[in-house]
Amino acid sequence: MATSDPTSPIVATADKISAKTNIQGFLDSQPVGRRRWSIVVLAFLVITLDGIDVQAWSFVYPQIVANWGTPLAAITAVVTFGVVGMAIGAILGGPLADRFGRRTIILVGTAWFTVFTLLGAASQTVEMVGAARLLACLGLGAVLPTIVTLVAEFMPAARRSTLITIAFSGFTFGVILCGYLAAAIVPTLGWQALLVTAGILSLAIIPFLAWKIPESLTFLALKERSPETVKRTLQAISPSADVENINLGIDRTEPVREGGVRVVLSKQFLASSILLWVCYFIGLSVTYLLVNYLPLIIKAYGLTAADAGVIVAMYGWGGTVGSLLVGFAMGKLGSFRVLGVMFSLGSLSIWAVAAFTLGFSGLLVAAFAWGLFLPATNTGVNALAALVYPTRARGTGVSWMHGFGRIGTIVSGIVGGVMLSLGWSTGQIFFAIGFPLLIGTIAMILLGVASRRREARALADNTLN
Repeated sequence: MATSDPTSPIVATADKISAKTNIQGFLDSQPVGRRRWSIVVLAFLVITLDGIDVQAWSFVYPQIVANWGTPLAAITAVVTFGVVGMAIGAILGGPLADRFGRRTIILVGTAWFTVFTLLGAASQTVEMVGAARLLACLGLGAVLPTIVTLVAEFMPAARRSTLITIAFSGFTFGVILCGYLAAAIVPTLGWQALLVTAGILSLAIIPFLAWKIPESLTFLALKERSPETVKRTLQAISPSADVENINLGIDRTEPVREGGVRVVLSKQFLASSILLWVCYFIGLSVTYLLVNYLPLIIKAYGLTAADAGVIVAMYGWGGTVGSLLVGFAMGKLGSFRVLGVMFSLGSLSIWAVAAFTLGFSGLLVAAFAWGLFLPATNTGVNALAALVYPTRARGTGVSWMHGFGRIGTIVSGIVGGVMLSLGWSTGQIFFAIGFPLLIGTIAMILLGVASRRREARALADNTLN
């Protein structure tokens, strides 16, 4: 017997809501509307702040090397502290969001990384910088997957991928803003002023989040909480609809469902989970190697800090354009096909730098291509993960993917530091980091196979029942 679920789509029309319509059926039947667009916009802004915060620290490292004489080994340690913090935050944030709610984790996490970003600006030693970075990244790691989960649970199924990628494109938009801010602020006011600016921007958005970010409706239904809050939110989404007839409950005649962790690691989802982890591990490891070390690599070209800021901004523009396009392409051409191709094209764009000697203009073009294929691929994988898991496990599934992806950034942080310490040329570095992206292509193909098999088994089970 199939189990009723308030997240399963039940068809309804905008002008007639039947008593059998559940929450997801209602969300699917209504236009996105102003209320849900406000959620996408707020998510975009939160993720933009995350992008600013992550990129801002990469401009700190060359400055403390120059001003404090900090050795590259210490910089590698600080980078590693940051990605360890993000991994821990992601792994803990998902189960906490599945238990206490998405809204709570978003608010607490945003406030957390704001405080420690501001404290990082007051650091006097590299040890203080490392501690501030570690603690700030705990909040960052928890917020990113949780905000993606919240957006997924409010959007109509037919437009979910596109709207998630629009929200997640805020990360690369934050990289753009940070590149321009760094070019304007760091040469004159120093790296501390850049961190203060990032912290103030984050602080400013917290009151708006507390005012406008709602709790996930399907989360509230699964936890059997606040039916009146659910109805008010549904009414705000579609003021003309009759929300009194919507089924807000779940079927309790079936055994209690498994928790998020058990679902993610279950026989049904384990293969997809592992392949998602591999894809995000590779995507983030290459992306963050570029993000964290690009200013140092550009410095090796003999270019200035202002030049580095402009190149990083161009990388962000590529990421923003790619992130906006990838959701549309996934909907039209198929998620697995599009993301597999993007992994391959990302590898080619990386190898172009190894094959040719590029000046400032050439690096601008290359940086745009890296952004177009690498951060956009990560954005697409986020949208894909939100579609793979059911509501009861979505927070855990997305955040654990982020957590394992952050392990990739730990590895890339160490490997990047080692390559620079060994005196590798830019060509050698870029030649080496192109290969993992081909593994990402293979993993995405296998993920498509595993997902189709799981869907076929589920269809067969439903047919038998």
